[in-house]
Amino acid sequence: MTIQMVLPLLLAGAVWAQEDPTRILLDAALHDEQTGKLERARLTIKTLVNTYPSSPLAAQARTELGAVDLFREGQERLQDGSARSAVVTFRTVAQVYPESPLAQRAEAAGRDAEKMEHHDATTVRAIEFHGAWPVSMEEIRQRFVDREIELAVAPYSARDAERARTILVQLLREKGESGSQVRMETESLPPRAIRVVFTLVKP
Repeated sequence: MTIQMVLPLLLAGAVWAQEDPTRILLDAALHDEQTGKLERARLTIKTLVNTYPSSPLAAQARTELGAVDLFREGQERLQDGSARSAVVTFRTVAQVYPESPLAQRAEAAGRDAEKMEHHDATTVRAIEFHGAWPVSMEEIRQRFVDREIELAVAPYSARDAERARTILVQLLREKGESGSQVRMETESLPPRAIRVVFTLVKP
C-alpha cells in the first residue's frame, strides 16, 4: 500500500475516532523514522505541515522534517564515498535534533562512517622539507604541535596540509624571511599512502 493510500485512511480514522489528526500523522511519521522508512515519514510530515499549518504540532513537524532531510543528506554523502562529510552531517543531526528519533540512529551512523573513513583513508607516510630552511626541524615540529597539525602517520587531510603550509610561511616571516614562499606538493605511495613535500622558495 502506497503512502498516498495510507494517509487518507489515517485521516479518516482520526476523524472517526475524534482524535487529533495532526497527532496521528506526527506519530505515524515518527514511527516510520524509527523503522527506517524516511521517504514515507517525510511525505507524512509534509502532509501535516501543508494541511494543518496553524496546528501547534506544525512547528514540531517542521523541525522533524529538518532532521529527516539532514539524515538523508548524510546517507547520500556516505553513498558518494564522502565518509568525512557524512560523519559531520550525522553528528549535526544528533546535536541539532536531540529529541528526534533519528538522533540515536545518526550517532550510530556517524560512528560507522568514521570507521569507514579511517579504513579507506590515505595515510601520510612521510613529510619532507626541501631547500635551505632558516628554522630547525624541531621548531617546525613544535609549531605543528602547538597548532594541532597532525600529518605524520595520520590520514591525509588537504585542509591540514594547507594549514601547515600557511604556518610555515608565518614561521619564516618571524625569522625575517618575509619574501620567501612555501610550495606544497604530494606524491602517492602505493597502495594507500602519500608523501607531503614542503619546498622553500626564496625570492
